[in-house]
Amino acid sequence: MQDKNRRIKIKIIGMDCASCARVAEKALEGKEGIKSIGVNFLMDVAYVEFDPAKISEVSIKEAIKRAGYDSFAER
Repeated sequence: MQDKNRRIKIKIIGMDCASCARVAEKALEGKEGIKSIGVNFLMDVAYVEFDPAKISEVSIKEAIKRAGYDSFAER
């Protein structure tokens, strides 16, 4: 069976500390389709693995925005 998950790198704007990174992670934790999240506030990025059949890249960025941060996907 082929892995259908996608992995994206998202630039997060506005994080100042490790607590900010945790807030960004918590914005995505538990959402259907999210497989893994890693946020590095020193690099201002999140690495997200997700199932695109269950959650979209747009929905991921909207969740980060609701947590108080701007974001955009890096290619």
